[in-house]
Amino acid sequence: MYSTQPFSAGESPWLQENKKIKKDGNFTGGLLLLLLCAQVLVSAGIFVAAFFNGWNLAADNYGLGNTRFMLLNMLVYILFLVVPTAIVAACSRRRAVAFPAKNVKKEIFVVCVLGGMALAILSNLVTGWLMALMESVGIPLPQFPETVEKTGMSLLLNIISTAVLPAFVEEWIFRGFVFGTLRAHGDGVAIVLSAALFGLFHGNLVQIPFAFLLGLVLAYLVVLTDSIWPSVALHGANNLMSVLLSFVGLYLPTTTANTVTVGVFLTVAALGIAALLPVLLHHKQVLKPIGNGVSLYTVKQRVGKLLTAPLMVLALVGMVVLTGVS
Repeated sequence: MYSTQPFSAGESPWLQENKKIKKDGNFTGGLLLLLLCAQVLVSAGIFVAAFFNGWNLAADNYGLGNTRFMLLNMLVYILFLVVPTAIVAACSRRRAVAFPAKNVKKEIFVVCVLGGMALAILSNLVTGWLMALMESVGIPLPQFPETVEKTGMSLLLNIISTAVLPAFVEEWIFRGFVFGTLRAHGDGVAIVLSAALFGLFHGNLVQIPFAFLLGLVLAYLVVLTDSIWPSVALHGANNLMSVLLSFVGLYLPTTTANTVTVGVFLTVAALGIAALLPVLLHHKQVLKPIGNGVSLYTVKQRVGKLLTAPLMVLALVGMVVLTGVS
């Protein structure tokens, strides 16, 4: 909920809140802009390293082989996400918002993760439909490097790079700093804006819709539990499911692999629904009301002011540009 600071002499409540909104918009945009700049610099570093080491950037996995390519991917991820965010965390007074960690009852934790997985599968289906629609109207979809092969090392590296690292790092950034900062202006505002920024930050048309939908669920879990750990667990579980299904596909014919995927989706969705139903039937208040905050401004005005903060505008432009060139 939004809480105003003590008013300074000579400043109206309207002006003070306006400054607070702009300050939070600039902090959020500045963090994302820093991450985008780091991404560009690291990408430039890859080109320099490729030039001096003879890597073929046009070849599969740069011609490095699966293990070296995956290790390089993890190093890149750490350099453009972990390092800049750690610097912000060390220098900012906002560290407290980055990891809300209220104790969550085990049964509630399980319900959050299983129910969240069911919603993640629904998001997958919606995203698949949107991808098919885009292809049908001639919108080209980006191609991703093939990172899975039939080795234990490949499985381990994919689990670390796809499930473990993003679960902690991206939740720290988007459900920590971004959502935690925006939440001062209303839960609903923070949920939708943090999910939209999470989606845009993925920088390609394939991942943006799914990341947005999943971001809504992840942010709501933070509101529901006042803890970031259920969202970390759900993020990791969803990505782990994706990695494991990709590896299953290496060993099975396409038709069989598709059948296994559908079976896993239906099973996980059923477990999620089964976990949610008793809670929804007997504890209606589990669907915690989304607060709009106590504010002198309407929701529309607050969103407008957050999105038009100078650093936020630059970050939005940067994310759109990177999406367009990817």
